[in-house]
Amino acid sequence: MSKTNSVPKWPLKRAFSKRWRLYITLVLCSVLPLVLFLYAGDRLLRRVTIKNLLQQSGPAADLAAKVIEERLADARASLESLATDPGIAGAWTQADVPRLVARLQEAHELKRDVAVWAVYDANGFLRASYPKITDQPAENLAASDWFKAAIQRRGVYVSGVSATTTTTHGLFITVAAPLNRQQSAGVIAATYTLDAIKNWLSALPVSTTKWISVVDQNGVMVAAPDLGPSASPRNVGAHENVKKVIAGQGGTEFLWQDGKQVLVSRHPLSSLGWGVLVEIPREEINKAIWKFEQPLALVGLLFLGLALAVGGAGALLYRRLRESKEHIRQIVTTANDAFIAIDERGAITDWNPQAEALFGYSEAEALGQSLHTTIIPQRYREAHLRGLRHFMATGEGPVLNKPLVLAALDRNGREFPVEFSISHVRTRGKSSFNAFVRDISERKRAEEEIAKLNDELHGRISELETRNKELEAFSYSVSHDVRAPIRHIAGFSSLLSKECAQDMTPAGREYLEEVQNAARRMQRLVDDLLRFSKLGEQGLELEMTNLDDVVGEVVSSLRHDLDGRDVIFELSDLPSTECDRGLVKQVFWNLLSNAVKFTATREHAVIAVGECRQDDQNVLFVRDNGVGFNMKYADKLFGAFQRLHTQEEFEGTGVGLATVRRIILKHNGRIWAHAEPNQGASFFFSLKPSEPGTASAAHG
Repeated sequence: MSKTNSVPKWPLKRAFSKRWRLYITLVLCSVLPLVLFLYAGDRLLRRVTIKNLLQQSGPAADLAAKVIEERLADARASLESLATDPGIAGAWTQADVPRLVARLQEAHELKRDVAVWAVYDANGFLRASYPKITDQPAENLAASDWFKAAIQRRGVYVSGVSATTTTTHGLFITVAAPLNRQQSAGVIAATYTLDAIKNWLSALPVSTTKWISVVDQNGVMVAAPDLGPSASPRNVGAHENVKKVIAGQGGTEFLWQDGKQVLVSRHPLSSLGWGVLVEIPREEINKAIWKFEQPLALVGLLFLGLALAVGGAGALLYRRLRESKEHIRQIVTTANDAFIAIDERGAITDWNPQAEALFGYSEAEALGQSLHTTIIPQRYREAHLRGLRHFMATGEGPVLNKPLVLAALDRNGREFPVEFSISHVRTRGKSSFNAFVRDISERKRAEEEIAKLNDELHGRISELETRNKELEAFSYSVSHDVRAPIRHIAGFSSLLSKECAQDMTPAGREYLEEVQNAARRMQRLVDDLLRFSKLGEQGLELEMTNLDDVVGEVVSSLRHDLDGRDVIFELSDLPSTECDRGLVKQVFWNLLSNAVKFTATREHAVIAVGECRQDDQNVLFVRDNGVGFNMKYADKLFGAFQRLHTQEEFEGTGVGLATVRRIILKHNGRIWAHAEPNQGASFFFSLKPSEPGTASAAHG
């Protein structure tokens, strides 16, 4: 019985064992691909999500680093300039605290983000500040790091974050520089609050900066999304990522920090010893990943089928990849410039429609062809191949990511200039080189036309200068030769008037007087013409000139010839400027003597001299209330021998204003006038190379 009962158990066990093995195999075959797929999808999505997060925050971190470096570099340059300013040095040497405060106030007006400007003596005591510090007792800052660094290094130093109540409340950084690098006489410092530094980064989008923080060289937090107002520094120097970024180590990695795993991207600020950190908590990454994984997990759990799970997930991934590829293809296809890509061998792998139109090869004809035999001229081919081999061997590409201009060939062998920039991309261990190419033939033709026109202009200017010199020489020669006959006419007519006056009739004496007057006018005209012709060859003797003194001398001379007229000279303060004193005096003499002449019909004449602002430039002016002139004749005003009034109305040679214009042009300035008939006239002019406003500031 026992044998009979025991026989059927083995087949049953074997059948049961086979069935479970089959079930397990089927389950494993069904579930394992799903598990593997979910695992692979998780890894892929994790990489993509991390990359996207870094792509969002990385450029923002670089921009934040750039902004801070540029702002602090500007602060260092400004402070160094202020430390070497003669006004600061003079006030410091003379212990003139009001002047120091005034200079600091000027600096504060220029840089409003500085909380306090301060000057300390060599012992670390505050001597001057703006805004003025009055609510705290004097504190010796000789032991502070920035004070010691500025004194010992004798250069500009940017401190880390610190806290004090002497200069400003709360947390701040200090930029300090020695007042005298040789003797270390004192220190000038600019204090920036952390709010000011935070404001530097306010232009960056909040969505990209919510994980970005900035630390100083001591590991103290300068800026962070969760960094609120505090009276004590927040030191995170013990964190591994902070140590690395301060040491100048960049890179991206996962670290454990405060019991949490964090994705850290480091961006050192080597010029300061600071660092910018992008710290993304893993839970944030998981949240972003879960947005993608949740639909896949639900699909896998609902169907529990290998084919459907794999098919659905595969379709989803394929669609995303296809959309991404199609998006990139649309960008390349619709670009305004030709797009060309080559592989490591120099074979063409991409060729958009604009490349077809530019070079004449269809995409099917171009793909797979060597670039150098297709569109590169013969003289550049060897250099192209040599550069490609050099990059593949060393990774060095001096022409990458730079705008280049070279010649290219189209299908018909026509050579034309193109502008392009080459970028390198490495994917799955293989390199590709991409370039957007633009035909610049029209631009080159325009540049050549401009160069040609410039050459013609230079030639015409040279010819005009030669003619002007010849005309000046001719005018000088003629004027010089005419002088002697005029002198003889004046002399003999004077003798005739003295010796034969009693024998002449009244009409004869009148005729003789007319001859003498004409001779005098001719003599003045010749003298003015000689002065005018000499201006062309006369060089400038530049010197710092007080224009008040020049105008005073001219007015003093003119007062002797007023013959009792009621003339008021309103003289405003004028600047000192670099000019040829003698020539500028001639300018004021001509303008003021004209003003005196053309106000002769006024019972009460008023002549004003001063400085005003026009067209964002400080200009000088001479104004009178004389007879004025019609502005439609203003273009003739500064021409030689051009007169707007008859000789009977007002005497003159017509050379005075032409002389003024030539002197102003020799100083690289300009002159113009504004007037109305019977309402007076105003003449405006500027002098260079030294602007009146600049000189005025120096004079004041």
